Amino acid sequence: MRLRHASFIPLVPTSWGLLALLGLVLSTGCQPPPPAPEGLNDAVRFMLREFYEDDATIAAGLTGLKNWYDSEGYSLVGEGANADEGVDAFQLEDIDATDIDLLHIPDDGRDLSAVSGVVSLSDMACDWKEAEALLVRPDQDVVFEGDFDSYSRTYVSSRGNYETGTADEDFPAVLTPLPDLFESDGSLGALSNSILITESEVQSTEFTYTLSYQLKLHFRHGLYNVQGEEVPVFIILAVLPEPANDGPSHFAQSYSVEVNYGLGDRTLRIFGVWSQVYSEDIPLDEDILDITAVNKSQAAAERLSEICAGDIVIPSES
Repeated sequence: MRLRHASFIPLVPTSWGLLALLGLVLSTGCQPPPPAPEGLNDAVRFMLREFYEDDATIAAGLTGLKNWYDSEGYSLVGEGANADEGVDAFQLEDIDATDIDLLHIPDDGRDLSAVSGVVSLSDMACDWKEAEALLVRPDQDVVFEGDFDSYSRTYVSSRGNYETGTADEDFPAVLTPLPDLFESDGSLGALSNSILITESEVQSTEFTYTLSYQLKLHFRHGLYNVQGEEVPVFIILAVLPEPANDGPSHFAQSYSVEVNYGLGDRTLRIFGVWSQVYSEDIPLDEDILDITAVNKSQAAAERLSEICAGDIVIPSES
């Protein structure tokens, strides 16, 4: 339950008043939000794990992540990784099965300890609506020219309703955990203003090998209580549901959560990704893979900024 105006809550110092207020909270079915996670690793894993929870839980995670950014994360904004300095500053702790419990990952013997995680931070010269509109487009191979050989997106739920939510800033409150979105037929009712379910068929070339794979991306947006202020935020959860193999090259696992805070005419992007890529005939050093992941993420954010600034012009959707 989001209480937007603290002045609506009477200050009742008596024990009777406190009990009455507690009874009101319980009778309306609301539970107090969890405490904000502390530190980068707890906060970014919280956002991955709790993506489908109620608004108050999401707000707690957003607050924890923003607290980390304010205290130390700001130093990574716009920073790339290189072999000389290593990737320790960008490294994320391993995820475990509880972090991806709701993602319907098949029991195919995946080893989560083989997954490497990194974070990247960007201050984009886009307001949040501009950034979201670009990332919702079906032709991500046009938005991010050169990153994909091809990209085809299917909207399982209503793109129109979701974009209406953006335009009108009309987001139905999510007071209980969301339904099973991985099994959803896209009929979300009013929630389709807040949630967008997509599936994408992608082809990309990495380290001389071309791989074809599917991605499931779920978008969520709203106005959330972050550090006591109402902030527009859109979040993207992405998962590789099945491993992609092309001869000796393997894109075995990928899980990511991207958090975009609308801060006036700019957007703060915090992107955490855990992935496993390997080749049977080309040695791929884990540090090199992590450096590549950080720098590709930074390059994508810089391209969005340049598009929003008008320095790069991309065609309208066909």
